Order: sequence, then structure tokens, then C-alpha cells
Amino acid sequence: MVRSKLVVAAASLSVLALGVTACGSSSPTVVPASPAASGPSVPGIPASLVGMQVEGVEVEAWPSAPYGALRLWDNGTAWSQIELAKGEFKWDNLEGALANAESKGMTDILMVLGTTPEWAAKKGAVKKGQADYPQPGAASAPANLQDWDEWVTAVVTRFKGRISSYEIWNEANLKNFYNGTPEELAEMTARAYKIIKAADPEALVVSASPALRLSARFDAFYPKYLAALAKADWPVDVIVRATSQRPTSLVRQRQAGLCAPISTTCDTGSSAPTGTSGPRSHTRSSASRHTRAPMASRASLRSTTG
Repeated sequence: MVRSKLVVAAASLSVLALGVTACGSSSPTVVPASPAASGPSVPGIPASLVGMQVEGVEVEAWPSAPYGALRLWDNGTAWSQIELAKGEFKWDNLEGALANAESKGMTDILMVLGTTPEWAAKKGAVKKGQADYPQPGAASAPANLQDWDEWVTAVVTRFKGRISSYEIWNEANLKNFYNGTPEELAEMTARAYKIIKAADPEALVVSASPALRLSARFDAFYPKYLAALAKADWPVDVIVRATSQRPTSLVRQRQAGLCAPISTTCDTGSSAPTGTSGPRSHTRSSASRHTRAPMASRASLRSTTG
């Protein structure tokens, strides 16, 4: 049985997506949203359609604008910034961010699990990766995937019920964020999925996100990552997409059937030429999840059954 799957209808980095486009369709569907936790909505724009990354959220920063979901990134909450030595965790920033969000009534919280600590990186990765973010070696795939397993286990065990979604990696098609192979990342995704679902079945697993500002890097990496996920029977609940994706990339993925097991809502924004839609998926969940900032909150978008 194919598991229920879900795709986030994504927003570009500068434009808020207000609808979901069915796979192979160019007609958006706007879904009514539930009230956001962080404040009243601006007329015409429900706060639950918006998610944000907030600089300084770990030290009580909070925007006055209403929004419905929080993505933890650039907050000192990545693996390389928490597990400073094997088995030694500095949880301060993550605890601070969650406490701040919870005090504001925010419950839709996504955490990015990467990047790799120096001690867990592959041999030579620190020296070669001086441009890696947030520190040298952070873009390396882990030398030992057991270290990755133990990190994911530590996070989801400690924060069960407080973090609603886990994104595997940030902008994984860019070398300064990730320089391993798509297949390695797909294996990390599958291992994380198994661990997260065992410890916190209600949490959703979000694919590694792609950056679209360098289209050649997207084309070289992300379709291979999706293909590897397909071979692993799609160990994700959410595939991250963005509105500015190149039509050629969409066509390739639809022709390969890569959108089919996930959802009919493959992408928002550029629609593919007619005749390129993939087959529809099976039953879907009724919730939605995150994307790049700005992002949609889980309450704002719904998938359909087909």
C-alpha cells in the first residue's frame, strides 16, 4: 500500500504563494485557512498562509506581523551547532527558540536537521570546506551514518510533541550547504524518517530543500535526489518546492513520474506544458506543511484525494 503523501505548495523567496496547482494543471485552488497563532490576519491574507524564519528567535525576537509557522534555520539550531562533540549537546538555542515560540502560541514549528559537525564530517572535509555554512566541513555528508541516526534520535526524543516537522537539509543542491551525493542524502532521509516516525508518529518528515537561484545546480542534483527517494518508497511526508522552478525541470520530473507517489499538488508557479502531468497519487493526508521562507503553515493548504 502506498503511504499517504503530501507536498507543500511553496512560496518563492520573495512572493507568497496563495494557491495550490495540481500536477499538470495551471489552475490554482485557494483553500480556506484556520486562524494563525501569532496574531490577526491582514485583510485578504490569512496569517496561516505565511511562515517565517526569524533571526534571533532563540533570544526572544518575534515579528509583529502575523504568521502561522516558524522555520528554525540561522538560529544556531543545526546539528553542527548543537552536538559540538560526539554525545555532547548544547541545546540552549533550540530550547530558547521553542520556549519563545510556545509563549506566543506558535505550535507549527519546523526544524532543519543538517548540517554536519566537524567531528562527524568525512576525512579532509573541514580543510576542503572552508566556504561551507555555517562552518568548515558542515556541508559534508556524515562519515558514519550511525552518528546521523543518533543525532536524529536525540532531537526527536527530547522534543517530541514540540517540533511538528523536521526538514532533512537546507538548500542541499548548493555545494556550500551540502557536497555529498543525492543518493547519500536520500539514505539519510530514509533513516531519519524511520527514526522520527518510531519516536513521534505525529511529526512530519520534510525532504531536503532545493535552492533555485542556480538552475544548473538544481537540475544536476534534485531530480537525482527525488529518484533515489522513489527507489526507497518515498520516505517523506513533504516534498519542498518553490514557485520559481524552471519549467524544464518540472517537465523532466513529471515525465519520470517523480511527482506521482507524493501528491497531485506537485508545484505552484510555473505550469508545465500540456501532456506532461504524471499519474495521480492515492489517498492523501488532510494537513499541509512547510516550505522555504516565506512558507505556508500546515493549516493553510489541503491536498485532495484522487
